[in-house]
Amino acid sequence: MKKLLTVLLTLILMAPVTLVHGEDLQLHSQYAYAYDGTSGQVLYDKAGNEKMFPASMTKVMTVYTALQKIKNLDEKITVVNTDVDQWWAKGASIANLEVGMTPTYRDLLYGALYPSGADACYILATRTYGSEEAFIKGMNENAKKLGMDHTHFTNVVGLHDENHYSTCHDMALGLAAAYKMPAFKEVFNGRRYHATVNLWYFSVLTKIENKYHVSAPLILGAKSGYTNQAQHCLASAMALGNHDVFIVTGHAQSDGTGGVAVQDANTISQYLNNTKKIVTLVHQGDVVKKLRVCNAKLTSKTLTAKSDVSVVVDKTVADTDVKVSWDGPDSISAPYEKGKPIGKQVISVHGEKLSEVSYKNDKEIKLAIKSTVEEHRIPLIIIAIVMALILMIHHRNKKIRRRKARRKRQAKRS
Repeated sequence: MKKLLTVLLTLILMAPVTLVHGEDLQLHSQYAYAYDGTSGQVLYDKAGNEKMFPASMTKVMTVYTALQKIKNLDEKITVVNTDVDQWWAKGASIANLEVGMTPTYRDLLYGALYPSGADACYILATRTYGSEEAFIKGMNENAKKLGMDHTHFTNVVGLHDENHYSTCHDMALGLAAAYKMPAFKEVFNGRRYHATVNLWYFSVLTKIENKYHVSAPLILGAKSGYTNQAQHCLASAMALGNHDVFIVTGHAQSDGTGGVAVQDANTISQYLNNTKKIVTLVHQGDVVKKLRVCNAKLTSKTLTAKSDVSVVVDKTVADTDVKVSWDGPDSISAPYEKGKPIGKQVISVHGEKLSEVSYKNDKEIKLAIKSTVEEHRIPLIIIAIVMALILMIHHRNKKIRRRKARRKRQAKRS
């Protein structure tokens, strides 16, 4: 009987495909980038890989890095003088924390993302890593792990520094990673919060709407940033069907209307919502590929999808034009290590690749001698017969040579 081993989908790697060029939309922002965190596709790109200053969008990575260390969001922290005395002189935004207050970690998350509080960020950094320097090192290590290859942080709040830089692409990757954390998502997508230290905090979307009457109804959450060098920046999230899409804009100059970064996020989100759709190619549990296994007790492996696999395409594209194909072997041979790549599904439209879904082996496959012998039984029998024939011929020839030698000796004697 064939034994089936299900190899689960272990990693999704999406090839970035720009579906619209940046010049096709009228934006205030010099840089803009829309990234589908579900499929990995690039949905919009206007100089998204150009170096820029992230300003307070930095705090997305600050909160993300802190959350990796926080075990209890309701743990209280005592505010001391060094947490609050430096920010006024530096011109940084604050969360109005005062010496002696005991905010919770949850309060500090909201304080960092809503009023963009440098004091809240500093407390998060020093309490989770011991020092601001160690925390900054952690931020840069996280950036490297996430593929933010053109990013470097020198502080936890986004104060201007020539060596504190990023790109819209990189900040979208950072936001996508943070958004997977439930605590971050809850804070990021909120609108207002009453802290345990009796302070009210309001999100940037709420403040911009109240002040400038500018709204972005499709945007679920956002973090803004501003310095003279960075101008207006915004990192935001929207839902496109069941996909999480992250829009990052940078260096938007005000035209007198106010809320220009939110205006741009609204423009991009409306464009995507009006022109794009989701096509699902593979459903959770679907059989992706059946592989023959050689040299092992197993005779086959079945690759199954751990989750749905879907892509974003233009609404003008017919669902039937979206194709999925297998790029990999039809069989594998033991030994086969755990984690070793097996193959991938390629999703394309009219020959243009949109995404790749990679599969890895989830369990080591050991070499089975018995199986190897059984699998190669016929070839081994043939080899054995050939070797026996060779030995017989060799033995026969040896006898013939001996007879000839004997006859020669007898002839000489006579």
